[in-house]
Amino acid sequence: MQKGYKIEPYFNYTPNERRGLIVIVFLLVIIFILRLLVPVFSNQTENATNTVRIVRIKLNLPDSYSSHYGKKYFHNEYSYNYSVEEKIDPNKASYAEFSMVGFPSYVINNIIKYRKSGGYFRDLADLQKIYGIDSLLMNRLKGTIFIDPAFVQDIEATKINQKVRKIVNINKVDSIQIREIEGIGKVLGKRIIKYRESLGGFIRKEQLKEVYGITPECYSTIESQVIIDSSLIKKLDINKESSYELSKHPYITDYQAKAIIKYRNYKSKINSINELLENNIFTSVEFSKILPYIK
Repeated sequence: MQKGYKIEPYFNYTPNERRGLIVIVFLLVIIFILRLLVPVFSNQTENATNTVRIVRIKLNLPDSYSSHYGKKYFHNEYSYNYSVEEKIDPNKASYAEFSMVGFPSYVINNIIKYRKSGGYFRDLADLQKIYGIDSLLMNRLKGTIFIDPAFVQDIEATKINQKVRKIVNINKVDSIQIREIEGIGKVLGKRIIKYRESLGGFIRKEQLKEVYGITPECYSTIESQVIIDSSLIKKLDINKESSYELSKHPYITDYQAKAIIKYRNYKSKINSINELLENNIFTSVEFSKILPYIK
């Protein structure tokens, strides 16, 4: 080695050279880190792809299923831990679980809306009430569905407990209170009140059948929820009421109202309501209906 030879010049860099060296070192560190992470993402993506493939084979789905759900769901949710050997309960399953076994997205949305509205599934046949679930889809997916009978029993028991029917006096309730009767809505409630006022009150529960809109099915629902207090009946005084007031009653026709007034004017006073039957103003059937409402 030549005397006085110096190594120092080899490590002298200009400012630009030093900056370039720092950038190179930084890039090398990033490349090293990325090489460590790539196998992790590669394995997760491969697991997701395998899961799609398993579901497709198990459910005998077309190849398009893999590409569709691989992009839409599995690729983004590859960390979701779910085994296709398990079954889902449509009363409890999440959107992700429905998706995992092959339910189309619009069907899943319909199921979730149905459940939010208070609906539930007692058996597999109930699922076909959902728009979008036809027999073909049902046959394809029924092997992935399980309905927990204990869960269904709990729901039904809760509904029974919540469904406490209130007994009301039909001759006292107003248009708001009458809607507490199961099967009576706003419109039907107003009709019942109006008919009650024109009658003077209900004598028998069966008179509710005379209200427009009360079907036999509706009557069977409300019958056990009402009681009759006949002491609240308002009676017409046949010696005081005008022909117009008498004819407003559902059981008195215009002809009968005028006949009562004519007979009353002839007699000056009707001493017994039986005179109306005796003078053929009412038939025996008609008289039995109007009798509780006149005095």
